[in-house]
Amino acid sequence: MFKAFRRLRAAALGAPANDPAVHAVPARADAGHDFVATLAQQASSLGREAAEVRGVIDDTVKLATAQGQAVQALAQQLQDVA
Repeated sequence: MFKAFRRLRAAALGAPANDPAVHAVPARADAGHDFVATLAQQASSLGREAAEVRGVIDDTVKLATAQGQAVQALAQQLQDVA
């Protein structure tokens, strides 16, 4: 992808495709690359954290369901005793 970009850039600047000055990456591009890399890392972390939260929610739902069933069984036993 970058090779194609460099060829297009060289053509736009009227320089030969093998001109080293055309292939130099400006500092602003490095900053953009760093920004995108940081953003990708944060998105990845957010995805992992969201998956972890989803797991905790699923576990909580299972526990609440089991407790609800236990309370229903206890209520039935209390009715039988009464």
